[in-house]
Amino acid sequence: MCPQCASPYIACTFAPLPPYSLVSSFVSHLRGSGFGVEREEREVLAAQLWACTFAVCCRDRYTIWTAMFVATHNGPQFVCGQAPPGDGPMGQRGTYAIKMIPTPKFPPVGLAAEWGVHKTKKGFPTVYEPAEDTFLLLDTLQAERDSIRADKPLIFVEVGCGSGVVSAFVTAMLGPSACYLCTDIHHLAAECTLETATLNRISLCPVITDLVSAFLPRLESAIDLIIFNPPYVVTSSKEVGGSVETAWAGGKDGREVILRFLDKLPSLLAKGGRCYVVVLAQNGPEELLTKTRRKGLLVSCVASRRVGIEHLFVLRFLQQ
Repeated sequence: MCPQCASPYIACTFAPLPPYSLVSSFVSHLRGSGFGVEREEREVLAAQLWACTFAVCCRDRYTIWTAMFVATHNGPQFVCGQAPPGDGPMGQRGTYAIKMIPTPKFPPVGLAAEWGVHKTKKGFPTVYEPAEDTFLLLDTLQAERDSIRADKPLIFVEVGCGSGVVSAFVTAMLGPSACYLCTDIHHLAAECTLETATLNRISLCPVITDLVSAFLPRLESAIDLIIFNPPYVVTSSKEVGGSVETAWAGGKDGREVILRFLDKLPSLLAKGGRCYVVVLAQNGPEELLTKTRRKGLLVSCVASRRVGIEHLFVLRFLQQ
């Protein structure tokens, strides 16, 4: 058990392997352990990995990556992501001793549910599994945490909540003072979000609706924080809005749903409100920013990441 946070350790041992094989083995190990992990492969490859043995507190995705990086440079380590600066091995390397918000717990979704990995838990095999785009969004929210908290948002809405992981993360970031609303067009996603709320002992209110239709006109110019990880994959238009299995289908240029949402956005945000949207390079991020800028919002791209053949971006929209 970790002396800092009482979480169990995962012991990992690697023989000398080519860097990419090492990363793949590491990720496979973590997937087998049931953890959602953000993989900073470029930085890991740049570290020129060698054989290493270490035990890492498995509290969250940031801890696991940091432990791998530190172990590569310093030999065997016992690492805790909850340790404050100056306390323990992470504290000795102050750069890495950053308190991160853990990835929320969530029920089995996607392949984990389909394969029955967690036989004692209710599964949602057709609900979108948290993936690279989800973790990029969580990392962005972590980086923007101070400015978001300074806004003191009272009404939060996640559009297309899926598993509810992002809403649970925001709840952990902001605390119980806000009202947390989550929308999805599919009832299974709403059920999954409720289960995520139960697992994390928080209050989320999922609403089955198309985008934000159920909140209009009641919440016009009233929402302080909106998060949207939309269906952005380029597909035919007839696949958009179909079953929960095609929740990723974005239609022509992958942005049919995105454009519908951005048309409504200026009327949704309260004064000083903000919105974060994940998009793909094929969606034309610059064009999306230009279109929304003309509607009077302050716009910017605050994060990007290449994941395999995909190039993901997080766009931020601010109401003046």
